[in-house]
Amino acid sequence: MDTKKFYIATGKLVYAIAKADGIIQNKESRKFNNIIEDEVQLLSKAIGHHQTDVHADTALEFELMKSKNASAEEAFNSFMDFYHAHKPAINNDMKTEIVSFVTRIAKSSSGVSEKESKMINQLKDEFKDLKNS
Repeated sequence: MDTKKFYIATGKLVYAIAKADGIIQNKESRKFNNIIEDEVQLLSKAIGHHQTDVHADTALEFELMKSKNASAEEAFNSFMDFYHAHKPAINNDMKTEIVSFVTRIAKSSSGVSEKESKMINQLKDEFKDLKNS
């Protein structure tokens, strides 16, 4: 699996969760970028990819989706397409980190909204072999 494409797909997923409850404010965007930097480092360890600047691909994709005002559904579906195409390469440690990452994004603004919760649960359903998180 191309790790750069993985981080780009992850940026789309993060955007989908952030956008699920409406418009992303600039203040939220800065907060999300800080979370992205922290969480991508954890995710890179789960992959075994120890490059220190990997958050840039995820953050740039997040900002690109934001500038295009892409829908949450479009971004989520794009991540799911990537996941299905690369499913064998995405292990349970990676899935756990992805769920943790998007949950932290959802909690970072005003708590987890119903739409965010629905999207996270859909992700967990897709990661069905993942133990309860």
